[in-house]
Amino acid sequence: MFIKNDINFYEFQGHIINREIFQINYNIAFDKFNNGYETDWVLCKKKIWDEGVVNNVPFDLHPQYINEYKQYFEPSNFYRNIVTICAVAKKDTVNSKKDYLDFLNKYIEYALKYSITKGKSRFVTYDFDLKRQGYMLTKRWVSAIGNGFVIRALIRVYLLKKNKELLDLIREYIRPFLSIQNSKKIVNGKWFTWIDDEGFIWFDEYPGDDGIPSLVLNGHIHAMHAIHCFLQILPECEERQYYLDLYQAAMTTMKFNSLKFRRYNKINRYSLREFNKSDYLPDRTVRQQKELYRVTNDSIFMKHAKSFENDINYFQNLNLK
Repeated sequence: MFIKNDINFYEFQGHIINREIFQINYNIAFDKFNNGYETDWVLCKKKIWDEGVVNNVPFDLHPQYINEYKQYFEPSNFYRNIVTICAVAKKDTVNSKKDYLDFLNKYIEYALKYSITKGKSRFVTYDFDLKRQGYMLTKRWVSAIGNGFVIRALIRVYLLKKNKELLDLIREYIRPFLSIQNSKKIVNGKWFTWIDDEGFIWFDEYPGDDGIPSLVLNGHIHAMHAIHCFLQILPECEERQYYLDLYQAAMTTMKFNSLKFRRYNKINRYSLREFNKSDYLPDRTVRQQKELYRVTNDSIFMKHAKSFENDINYFQNLNLK
């Protein structure tokens, strides 16, 4: 747990980090399609898997994963499918809940093939090389957003039928968030939680082979949502306090660093490492800042959202002239 040293600085696992206390609203579902994505999918129990390619799930993988990366698993696609399958399961009057749970368990077993364990921690892996602007991620790289999407998917299944084995698996995927790296001491192995020189905690989407984080805004916020979802299902205990403190620290990072992604009267930047790269989905930046406001009721996030929105509108209107 954090030990208070100064106004907003706390010691956590040997690090001094920034953390404010926010009043967290847990009555929020971050899933835009909370009741499942639009689909006419129905459960077919005859044939689920074939030659390593996922069949009979509502949504196909992005063609880039199949054709270029040669990886037949992608965490956000897994999450999207799980959300939808669980939603359909609740409404189905023909198939039993057991039929769906059997199907979901096989899907989870498949997902486990794309992970590695480090002690009691489990990392989602991306089994291909990825070249970014000026740095590389070598095959079997890991990502906070990858673990985040799998955590949120598993929580959906857990809410369908609670059991200790699944909760333990969720714990394996969330433990890596507690392994903190910094510029002064890079520990060999897998990591995606970073503390910068000002004591701010970041959940990194593309941790480089060189030990330098990408600091992607979208990746950090999606990973935060996973911890929020975990806190929703975890009873009061010492373990919960660890993740709550970490979540508060990650929220503090957003309060004081979100506007570093702003480019006045332009589309916001995607990453602080790829500093001149525009976000390819800037509207989500506005939406996500509003989500953080809903969680905390801190008006600073609405101010952030308005700043980003004004910049985007100015840029888009300028290009229409």
